[in-house]
Amino acid sequence: MTGVAAKSGAERMREVRRRRRDGYRCVTVEVHESELDWLVSRGLLPADRRDDMPAVIDALHGHLEASMRDQ
Repeated sequence: MTGVAAKSGAERMREVRRRRRDGYRCVTVEVHESELDWLVSRGLLPADRRDDMPAVIDALHGHLEASMRDQ
């Protein structure tokens, strides 16, 4: 990593604890190609970014938020 200082273990742990206090949980989710196709077909994920994990995460967040609004 050029130009970016690595965070210490203590700093990373403080961030984890802060996110947990704020109500966030980290989960690992397997996503099938057909699910990526669905996100693309709904306009939540640009087709050219289906291999870009931050874009996939944003698309999943968008889907969850929209689903919760519909309740």
